[in-house]
Amino acid sequence: MKPEYPIVFTVDEVADILRVAKETVVDELENGNIPGFKVGSEWRILKEKLFSLMEVNMDTETTSVIDESTLDVKWRKSDPFEYKWPEGSVEHYNEAYEANLTLPDCSQVKIGYTTREAASMKDRYRVIVFMKLGSQLIPVVEFAGANDFEDTHQVASVIKNDDNKHVRSLSELPSEYSGFPIKIYSEVVVGRYASNGLAVVIDKDDRRTMLHHALIRSSYKGWI
Repeated sequence: MKPEYPIVFTVDEVADILRVAKETVVDELENGNIPGFKVGSEWRILKEKLFSLMEVNMDTETTSVIDESTLDVKWRKSDPFEYKWPEGSVEHYNEAYEANLTLPDCSQVKIGYTTREAASMKDRYRVIVFMKLGSQLIPVVEFAGANDFEDTHQVASVIKNDDNKHVRSLSELPSEYSGFPIKIYSEVVVGRYASNGLAVVIDKDDRRTMLHHALIRSSYKGWI
Protein backbone atom coordinates (compact mmCIF):
# COMPACT_ATOMS: atom_id res chain seq x y z
CA MET A 1 0.00 0.00 0.00
CA LYS A 2 1.31 3.42 -0.93
CA PRO A 3 1.96 5.53 2.19
CA GLU A 4 -0.10 8.68 2.67
CA TYR A 5 2.20 11.67 2.78
CA PRO A 6 1.21 14.99 4.35
CA ILE A 7 0.25 17.72 1.88
CA VAL A 8 2.89 20.43 1.67
CA PHE A 9 2.36 23.93 0.24
CA THR A 10 4.87 26.29 -1.33
CA VAL A 11 5.00 29.99 -0.47
CA ASP A 12 3.26 30.84 -3.75
CA GLU A 13 0.43 28.42 -3.00
CA VAL A 14 -0.07 29.84 0.50
CA ALA A 15 -0.06 33.38 -0.86
CA ASP A 16 -2.77 32.34 -3.34
CA ILE A 17 -4.87 30.67 -0.62
CA LEU A 18 -4.63 33.63 1.74
CA ARG A 19 -4.86 36.22 -1.07
CA VAL A 20 -1.80 38.11 0.10
CA ALA A 21 1.56 38.95 -1.45
CA LYS A 22 4.28 36.30 -1.52
CA GLU A 23 6.52 38.67 0.45
CA THR A 24 3.88 38.86 3.20
CA VAL A 25 3.90 35.07 3.57
CA VAL A 26 7.71 35.01 3.76
CA ASP A 27 7.69 37.70 6.46
CA GLU A 28 5.08 35.77 8.46
CA LEU A 29 7.13 32.59 8.17
CA GLU A 30 10.32 34.31 9.29
CA ASN A 31 8.49 35.92 12.22
CA GLY A 32 7.01 32.58 13.27
CA ASN A 33 3.41 33.67 12.72
CA ILE A 34 2.92 30.98 10.08
CA PRO A 35 4.41 27.58 11.01
CA GLY A 36 6.75 26.30 8.31
CA PHE A 37 10.11 24.76 7.62
CA LYS A 38 12.92 25.25 5.15
CA VAL A 39 14.23 22.82 2.55
CA GLY A 40 17.50 24.41 1.57
CA SER A 41 16.57 28.06 1.04
CA GLU A 42 12.90 27.46 0.25
CA TRP A 43 10.02 27.55 2.70
CA ARG A 44 7.41 24.80 2.91
CA ILE A 45 4.16 24.80 4.89
CA LEU A 46 2.12 21.78 5.96
CA LYS A 47 -1.51 22.00 4.88
CA GLU A 48 -2.65 20.79 8.30
CA LYS A 49 -0.69 23.54 10.11
CA LEU A 50 -1.90 26.27 7.76
CA PHE A 51 -5.55 25.29 7.97
CA SER A 52 -5.26 25.00 11.74
CA LEU A 53 -3.95 28.58 11.85
CA MET A 54 -6.78 29.75 9.62
CA GLU A 55 -9.32 28.14 11.93
CA VAL A 56 -7.81 29.99 14.88
CA ASN A 57 -8.17 33.25 13.00
CA MET A 58 -11.77 32.46 12.10
CA ASP A 59 -13.04 30.95 15.35
CA THR A 60 -14.30 34.21 16.84
CA GLU A 61 -17.95 34.65 15.97
CA THR A 62 -19.00 38.23 15.47
CA THR A 63 -22.41 39.80 15.26
CA SER A 64 -22.36 42.15 12.32
CA VAL A 65 -24.76 44.20 10.26
CA ILE A 66 -22.46 43.71 7.29
CA ASP A 67 -24.06 41.33 4.84
CA GLU A 68 -24.48 41.14 1.09
CA SER A 69 -27.59 43.30 1.05
CA THR A 70 -25.79 46.04 2.98
CA LEU A 71 -22.91 46.03 0.50
CA ASP A 72 -24.98 45.83 -2.67
CA VAL A 73 -25.84 49.51 -2.85
CA LYS A 74 -26.58 51.66 -5.88
CA TRP A 75 -23.71 54.08 -6.39
CA ARG A 76 -24.31 57.41 -8.10
CA LYS A 77 -21.81 60.04 -9.11
CA SER A 78 -22.21 63.18 -7.02
CA ASP A 79 -20.98 66.74 -7.19
CA PRO A 80 -17.47 67.64 -6.04
CA PHE A 81 -17.42 68.64 -2.37
CA GLU A 82 -15.17 69.93 0.40
CA TYR A 83 -14.50 68.67 3.91
CA LYS A 84 -13.01 70.66 6.77
CA TRP A 85 -10.67 68.53 8.86
CA PRO A 86 -10.52 69.03 12.66
CA GLU A 87 -7.22 70.96 12.47
CA GLY A 88 -8.86 73.47 10.15
CA SER A 89 -7.60 72.47 6.71
CA VAL A 90 -10.18 72.20 3.93
CA GLU A 91 -9.82 69.43 1.38
CA HIS A 92 -11.51 69.44 -2.01
CA TYR A 93 -12.73 66.20 -3.64
CA ASN A 94 -13.00 66.73 -7.36
CA GLU A 95 -14.60 63.29 -7.92
CA ALA A 96 -17.22 61.82 -5.64
CA TYR A 97 -19.74 58.99 -5.36
CA GLU A 98 -22.49 58.32 -2.86
CA ALA A 99 -25.06 55.69 -1.99
CA ASN A 100 -27.93 55.34 0.45
CA LEU A 101 -27.68 52.82 3.29
CA THR A 102 -30.45 51.08 5.20
CA LEU A 103 -28.63 50.99 8.54
CA PRO A 104 -30.46 52.41 11.60
CA ASP A 105 -27.78 54.99 12.50
CA CYS A 106 -26.13 55.51 9.12
CA SER A 107 -28.11 56.75 6.14
CA GLN A 108 -25.45 57.35 3.52
CA VAL A 109 -21.89 56.60 2.39
CA LYS A 110 -19.86 59.11 0.40
CA ILE A 111 -16.50 58.52 -1.27
CA GLY A 112 -14.24 61.40 -2.25
CA TYR A 113 -11.20 61.27 -4.56
CA THR A 114 -8.38 63.78 -4.35
CA THR A 115 -4.62 64.26 -4.40
CA ARG A 116 -2.67 65.49 -1.40
CA GLU A 117 0.91 66.49 -0.78
CA ALA A 118 2.89 63.70 0.90
CA ALA A 119 6.27 63.54 2.61
CA SER A 120 7.74 61.05 0.14
CA MET A 121 6.45 62.63 -3.07
CA LYS A 122 4.84 65.87 -4.21
CA ASP A 123 1.29 64.54 -4.48
CA ARG A 124 -0.31 61.20 -3.69
CA TYR A 125 -3.73 60.00 -4.79
CA ARG A 126 -6.21 59.66 -1.90
CA VAL A 127 -9.65 58.13 -1.48
CA ILE A 128 -11.66 58.93 1.66
CA VAL A 129 -14.76 56.99 2.69
CA PHE A 130 -17.23 59.08 4.69
CA MET A 131 -20.26 57.81 6.59
CA LYS A 132 -23.26 60.03 7.29
CA LEU A 133 -24.19 59.50 10.94
CA GLY A 134 -27.29 61.51 11.68
CA SER A 135 -26.61 64.82 9.95
CA GLN A 136 -22.83 64.63 10.33
CA LEU A 137 -20.41 63.42 7.65
CA ILE A 138 -17.53 61.51 9.27
CA PRO A 139 -14.36 60.22 7.55
CA VAL A 140 -13.95 56.55 8.43
CA VAL A 141 -11.15 55.07 6.31
CA GLU A 142 -8.57 56.48 3.92
CA PHE A 143 -6.87 54.84 0.96
CA ALA A 144 -3.54 56.07 -0.41
CA GLY A 145 -2.37 55.57 -3.96
CA ALA A 146 0.35 53.00 -4.52
CA ASN A 147 3.76 54.22 -5.65
CA ASP A 148 3.03 52.68 -9.04
CA PHE A 149 -0.53 54.07 -9.05
CA GLU A 150 -0.32 55.43 -12.58
CA ASP A 151 0.24 51.89 -13.87
CA THR A 152 -1.83 49.80 -11.43
CA HIS A 153 -4.55 52.20 -10.17
CA GLN A 154 -4.18 50.46 -6.79
CA VAL A 155 -4.87 52.10 -3.45
CA ALA A 156 -4.14 50.83 0.08
CA SER A 157 -5.73 51.36 3.49
CA VAL A 158 -4.28 50.14 6.77
CA ILE A 159 -6.18 47.52 8.76
CA LYS A 160 -6.85 48.22 12.43
CA ASN A 161 -8.37 45.93 15.04
CA ASP A 162 -11.22 46.76 17.41
CA ASP A 163 -8.68 48.40 19.76
CA ASN A 164 -7.73 50.81 16.94
CA LYS A 165 -4.25 49.28 16.67
CA HIS A 166 -2.56 48.44 13.38
CA VAL A 167 -2.72 44.76 12.45
CA ARG A 168 0.85 43.67 11.75
CA SER A 169 0.58 39.94 11.02
CA LEU A 170 -1.82 37.40 9.56
CA SER A 171 -2.14 35.75 12.96
CA GLU A 172 -3.67 39.01 14.25
CA LEU A 173 -5.98 39.54 11.27
CA PRO A 174 -9.60 40.03 12.42
CA SER A 175 -11.97 37.44 11.02
CA GLU A 176 -14.02 40.17 9.35
CA TYR A 177 -11.17 40.67 6.87
CA SER A 178 -11.08 37.07 5.70
CA GLY A 179 -11.06 37.05 1.90
CA PHE A 180 -9.94 40.66 1.50
CA PRO A 181 -6.98 41.32 -0.84
CA ILE A 182 -4.20 42.09 1.64
CA LYS A 183 -0.56 43.17 1.44
CA ILE A 184 1.94 44.93 3.68
CA TYR A 185 1.14 48.64 3.47
CA SER A 186 4.75 49.84 3.23
CA GLU A 187 5.38 47.57 0.24
CA VAL A 188 2.61 49.33 -1.68
CA VAL A 189 2.83 52.86 -0.30
CA VAL A 190 6.54 53.48 0.05
CA GLY A 191 7.42 56.45 2.22
CA ARG A 192 9.17 57.66 5.33
CA TYR A 193 6.18 57.20 7.64
CA ALA A 194 4.45 54.28 5.88
CA SER A 195 3.06 51.65 8.23
CA ASN A 196 4.57 48.16 8.24
CA GLY A 197 1.19 46.70 9.08
CA LEU A 198 -1.29 44.92 6.83
CA ALA A 199 -3.52 46.81 4.42
CA VAL A 200 -6.49 46.32 2.13
CA VAL A 201 -5.15 46.82 -1.40
CA ILE A 202 -7.68 47.28 -4.19
CA ASP A 203 -8.44 49.10 -7.44
CA LYS A 204 -9.39 52.75 -6.98
CA ASP A 205 -12.88 52.04 -8.33
CA ASP A 206 -13.65 49.06 -6.07
CA ARG A 207 -16.18 50.98 -4.02
CA ARG A 208 -17.87 47.84 -2.73
CA THR A 209 -14.73 46.77 -0.86
CA MET A 210 -14.17 50.35 0.30
CA LEU A 211 -17.66 50.34 1.80
CA HIS A 212 -17.07 46.95 3.43
CA HIS A 213 -13.82 48.17 4.98
CA ALA A 214 -15.51 51.33 6.28
CA LEU A 215 -18.43 49.39 7.74
CA ILE A 216 -16.06 47.08 9.63
CA ARG A 217 -14.20 50.06 11.07
CA SER A 218 -17.52 51.77 11.94
CA SER A 219 -18.71 48.64 13.73
CA TYR A 220 -15.51 48.57 15.80
CA LYS A 221 -16.18 52.17 16.86
CA GLY A 222 -19.78 51.35 17.78
CA TRP A 223 -21.25 53.67 15.17
CA ILE A 224 -23.39 51.01 13.47
